[in-house]
Amino acid sequence: MGAFVTLHELGELRAASVIWSEKGLSTGLSRIWPSRPRQATQDFLKFQAGEIDKIEIEISVLSPMKKVSGYEDIKIPGDGLCEEGLLSGVYLPQVADETGWARDEFLTSLCAHKAGLAPDAWKDRATEIYVFTAEVFGEKAK
Repeated sequence: MGAFVTLHELGELRAASVIWSEKGLSTGLSRIWPSRPRQATQDFLKFQAGEIDKIEIEISVLSPMKKVSGYEDIKIPGDGLCEEGLLSGVYLPQVADETGWARDEFLTSLCAHKAGLAPDAWKDRATEIYVFTAEVFGEKAK
């Protein structure tokens, strides 16, 4: 399992980081916080003192990925996606709900905007598609 941590400020995306750790989720999450600057992502280090009260934290705990035989096996809303290979991209399951996208729009955007693939690469049987679910929780800004 992994996690995707998203920080919003006044409803706008401010920073995000995906965490995968073979040593467990708590070890992976500890890598992004500024108390460990060498391991933190650059986006998370850009915050200034006093900004934390405006930040909403959302954590999506990801299930293990499961390879599917084709795009017909994808449930939208429901599944998040990752395409593997030299080029890959990830969308969380909640992206379909937030955008209102149907499966075709979801897959086309993933290929074109996240994975750097042709927009219709998801139709090619050679494209490997993995699905996962997420348990999402967070806090609202104070």
